[in-house]
Amino acid sequence: MAFHWTLRLPRWAWAVALLAVFASVELRTSWVQSMVLARAARHLTYTVESGTSASIRFPTKGPYDIRLGYAREPEFVKRLEARGFQVETQARWSPELVRLADVGIFPVYPVKNQAGLSVLDRTGRSIFLSRHPRYAYRDFGEIPPLVVQSLLFIENRELLQTDRPFRNPALEYDRLAKAVLDVGLNQLMPHHAISGGSTLAIQLEKLRHSPGGRTGSVAEKGRQIVSASLRSYLDGANTMDARKHLVTDYLNSVPLGGIAGYGEVIGLGDGLQAWYGVDVQAVNKTLMMAGPHPAPEGLARVQIAAAYRQALNLLVAVKKPSVYLSGDHDALDARTNAYLPALASAGIIPEWLRDEALRVRLTPRARANAPASAMFAERKAVDAVRAELGSQLGVPNLYDLDRLDLTVRTMLDGMVNDAVTRALQRVGDCSEAAQAGLVAFRLLNGHACGHVVYSFTLYERVPGGNALRVQADNYDRPLNINEGTKLELGSTAKLRTLATYLELVEGLHRQYAHLPASALRSLPVHPRDRLTRWAIAYLVATQDRSLPAMLDAAMSRSYSASPDESFFTGGGLHRFENFDAKDNSRVTTVREAFQRSINLVFIRLMRDLVDHLTFRRGDIARILEDANHPARRAYLVRFADWEGREFLRRFYRGLHGASADETLRNVARRGALSSRIHPLEVWLSGYLAEHPEADLRAVFEASADARQDAYDWLFKTPSRSAQDRAIEIMLEVDAFAEIHASWRRHGYPFASLVPSYATAIGSSGDNPAALSTLMGIIVNDGLRYPPFRTDQVHFAAGTPYETHFTRKPMVGERVLSPAVASLLRHDLVGVVEHGTGRRLAGGVTLANGQTLEIGGKTGTGDNRFETSRSSRVINRTAAFTFIVGDRFFGSMVAYVPGEAAAGYEFTSALPVQMVKHLLPAFEPLLRPVASPGAVRVGALHGLGSSARREKEGV
Repeated sequence: MAFHWTLRLPRWAWAVALLAVFASVELRTSWVQSMVLARAARHLTYTVESGTSASIRFPTKGPYDIRLGYAREPEFVKRLEARGFQVETQARWSPELVRLADVGIFPVYPVKNQAGLSVLDRTGRSIFLSRHPRYAYRDFGEIPPLVVQSLLFIENRELLQTDRPFRNPALEYDRLAKAVLDVGLNQLMPHHAISGGSTLAIQLEKLRHSPGGRTGSVAEKGRQIVSASLRSYLDGANTMDARKHLVTDYLNSVPLGGIAGYGEVIGLGDGLQAWYGVDVQAVNKTLMMAGPHPAPEGLARVQIAAAYRQALNLLVAVKKPSVYLSGDHDALDARTNAYLPALASAGIIPEWLRDEALRVRLTPRARANAPASAMFAERKAVDAVRAELGSQLGVPNLYDLDRLDLTVRTMLDGMVNDAVTRALQRVGDCSEAAQAGLVAFRLLNGHACGHVVYSFTLYERVPGGNALRVQADNYDRPLNINEGTKLELGSTAKLRTLATYLELVEGLHRQYAHLPASALRSLPVHPRDRLTRWAIAYLVATQDRSLPAMLDAAMSRSYSASPDESFFTGGGLHRFENFDAKDNSRVTTVREAFQRSINLVFIRLMRDLVDHLTFRRGDIARILEDANHPARRAYLVRFADWEGREFLRRFYRGLHGASADETLRNVARRGALSSRIHPLEVWLSGYLAEHPEADLRAVFEASADARQDAYDWLFKTPSRSAQDRAIEIMLEVDAFAEIHASWRRHGYPFASLVPSYATAIGSSGDNPAALSTLMGIIVNDGLRYPPFRTDQVHFAAGTPYETHFTRKPMVGERVLSPAVASLLRHDLVGVVEHGTGRRLAGGVTLANGQTLEIGGKTGTGDNRFETSRSSRVINRTAAFTFIVGDRFFGSMVAYVPGEAAAGYEFTSALPVQMVKHLLPAFEPLLRPVASPGAVRVGALHGLGSSARREKEGV
């Protein structure tokens, strides 16, 4: 008798069984995931196209995204567009990538292990490169196997198993299940520890893209898992190579705290350098010796153990780097010592290495040595680019700027800039300069050349702007002599004075040239308005009323150069001297005085400008003529306020910082000695006794009534002359406010002028960059263009955030008429051919035989602080601001700061000679070009890649 047994199961049971089998296979192989995720990843793409993109979704909070600037890129776009740049190309995301970002998943793309600021010159040559981390493994093969195996034992033991080629490296289900269970138990028992369920892939997502580099919620963990899973399948279903990349990326990206002298430490390589002061290449080489071959002996064994302990210390410190590396070193040792036996038991390290490493004692450094960098003088131009770029982007420090994923192309010529810098350094080396027989050295009359700072800048007029080609000096300090100074540059101020003079003549031409002679003769003109009287007389007599003819005639007006006259200006009586006493008895034209730099002619010319601006209005004359004019009191009130401020400023320098008792004693002693003391000094001593921390602004605000009270005598005096003198001082202040407005249009950088005729010969100060701006206006036929250093900015090359900016062509502002600019240019050439710049007479002859004219203006400044009892030298300067041909202009300054300047007597012949000395270095720039050309910044893709450059034109 036969029995038949049949297993009958419900359909749902079969479904469950099949699902269990499927889940078991999938959990072990990840085959389905690999197919689905690899297919999805293929559509997560982007392209870079012209114009602004609407599809980019910028990150906001991840440490990696913040450090490289991706999170701030929308702000950077707005700032750059407001500063004359436009988006030329930008990334466009695929719809799938957009949808993924919109649901909160981190954008999936091959991230960079190393990035930073790259600065290129106009040809695409690198002139500055900052990479962070400073060291990064280029590929998996560079990493010592001992480091790989130790890392995986600590963090992700199954990652590189080869029997599962399709596995998802973001997930280890046993670890994930345990972590989930621990979270549940922790809810019931708060003291229950939660184990980490994060693989290397998930840790990388967290460290790079999660807020603060932390997992703040279950949802955040989900974002990390999905992003890491998709990223693992970017290159296809087989993830073996992706898993090796994960190891490389992790070791290059792991945060290892921060250390003084170094800053934030990212990656194992930088960690070894920063915390232990060792060369990562040497450590790698040493650890490669610990292979399967027989154990090394002697010193090699100790070296391997020390190198391994350094690396292992950093790997186990990842959980709490600020604790283990910056603070509790005993805890770090205990943690490392606990891992060493486990690593040996697992066969990761041999027993001899365990024993040797347990004997090694290492202490992380408290401060790292700053990486070596170029001398300040050698990187002055690049530092100026970085400072300007930081200002444009709103990044206040170079530390953060240098870590942005950013490439900029400057207008500098790197090779010429280097050649000029080297030439300036050689001149500053006294022995080398003497051996070379340099004329510049002889012009120092035997004084030490090492104290002389030379600063040279060269700009080129290009379509739509003025491009900085060279910025160099020999000053090995951060100070930018070209822009960061206010120097008395002597007679270079005569160029500014001359420009204002010719503008006023042009205004008179515009006002009167159309009138017939009979109408001109009947015009009322104040006797002190000598400029208007001359203009009318000229127009009545001349047959050629054109503007160029009148401007040329203005240059032929004659003035005495005699120093035998006192001038009431700047609130007091002053006398001036000529540089060359041979000029004292001469009467010269404005043109000759400009060429020969004769001071007294320009003092008298400035007086004419002030009087013209004051007395061209008839109502001003009536204020002085009528003692009862209602406007007189307003001028006296202004005078009391103005001069009172000047006295308070002087008294404040002497009283601020002293104790209250000391201040009051000093004031009382001075009053007893002189029987006279200014009431504002008494007021200030009392105010500072009560408010010792008050700054000058607070003093001015508090002293408004005191200033008026101190000048009560002026309102009551029967002496009309004293009041007239006070009113004339304020009229001079008003005139200089108009002159200052003219100078500002021409690029003068400071907020005021000294209201004194001495401003015509340099007392108000200037700086080289501002003088170059004026020369640029002249070269551009009266149009003012701002100078620019950078014309292309390239963010995040090779990423979904890639954005390429180009500078928009600038529109020049008309600040001088073409006629005035042309005449100034003509007379600048005259200074070189016939005047103080004769060392460059004849121009410069290029290699092709072409000769370019050179024009310029010289100036010498001997800056001293004078009192009735002493004279203290502050600095000595000599300057030459110049034009070369139709395209180039710039400035050359020689400068000795501090009291060392007392030993020098050089004049403006020195910077003129220095330009002549530098001509061979920058002559290649002067050669004509076939077309303006362009070099476009290419994308930087991946670690260690260089910019691809597409040359357009010549």
